Amino acid sequence: MPIQTPVQPIRPTKAQFTELDYLLMGEAFKIHNKFGRLLDETIYQKLMVEACKASGLTAIDEVPVHIVHKSFRKTYYIDLLVENSTVFELKTATSISESHKSQTLQYLLLCDLPHGKIINFRPSTVESYFVSTTLQSIDRRDFQVTTDQWFPRSPNCERIPDHTTELLKDIGTHLDISLYREALIHLLRSEAELKAEVTFHLDGLPVGKQPANLIAPGVMLHTTSLRRDIDAYRTQLNRLLNNSDLEAIQWINFGGSDIQCITLKN
Repeated sequence: MPIQTPVQPIRPTKAQFTELDYLLMGEAFKIHNKFGRLLDETIYQKLMVEACKASGLTAIDEVPVHIVHKSFRKTYYIDLLVENSTVFELKTATSISESHKSQTLQYLLLCDLPHGKIINFRPSTVESYFVSTTLQSIDRRDFQVTTDQWFPRSPNCERIPDHTTELLKDIGTHLDISLYREALIHLLRSEAELKAEVTFHLDGLPVGKQPANLIAPGVMLHTTSLRRDIDAYRTQLNRLLNNSDLEAIQWINFGGSDIQCITLKN
């Protein structure tokens, strides 16, 4: 199985989630009132697990979610899974951030669950945020990869659309772009070989370098997850290309269910 967890997640009804959320938030406030807001995240996790057990609920912390695709392996860890049905991410941050929301949504999609909650213990009062999705596993396997603007620059580049299609069939769409990027890079080249730089020029003179994922001499792999303003972003990529020593950019845009493979050439 491409997505593996030690327990089989169970999709809760809205009423079941609401009841669990009410109970868990009550325990979170009790813990916050008793222990304060300065503990480490791992301690809050253990306290929440014990509170759940005392209430007769099944709760597991640090639940691994393994992603397996060909030779690629990656593991995420869910802070707290309650009743095998609801993801609770526990934070000790100044405030809940967009990255926390994206992370929680990623776990819901990977486990095919509809509801989750972020609980932040660091503020003066407990902060929380609902994360929900209507997307199910079957929805995330319904996608289209378009290659009408794709012009492979090497044998490695020729394999990218097939790699992308096979990857999405395994793990689905709508996940964080960093996961797709990491998987594709792994499949295309070893990590050691990817330590490359692009040089930028002004009037023919070099002005600086920055790291890049080179998948062939002078060819960079670039991945995005844009749903809009794609033409504006293409303009920016062309500017980068035209002022560098690159010959081409092989660009994959994971726009939800619409996946575009695009080649930009110097």
